[in-house]
Amino acid sequence: MHGVLLGVQKLMLRLWFAAEFSTKNFSFYKYVKDADNRLRNSKPSLDIARLPRSIENDLKYWKASEYCSFLLYFGAPVLYGI
Repeated sequence: MHGVLLGVQKLMLRLWFAAEFSTKNFSFYKYVKDADNRLRNSKPSLDIARLPRSIENDLKYWKASEYCSFLLYFGAPVLYGI
């Protein structure tokens, strides 16, 4: 949990969606609203412990279970095409 979810996954989402890296080639900052809309419109299964919160406003408050849900369930559909 601490190494993968709160370490690598947290860093990757921060690098992709934080405003401070918006000038880098790997940044998805200009698509953060699209990703939030896709995340908000997704229907979580019963296996999900926490409902997904906003990437733009609440990423700094995400818990390990939210990072896990994004990694395993929401990440691919949300980032598809971006």
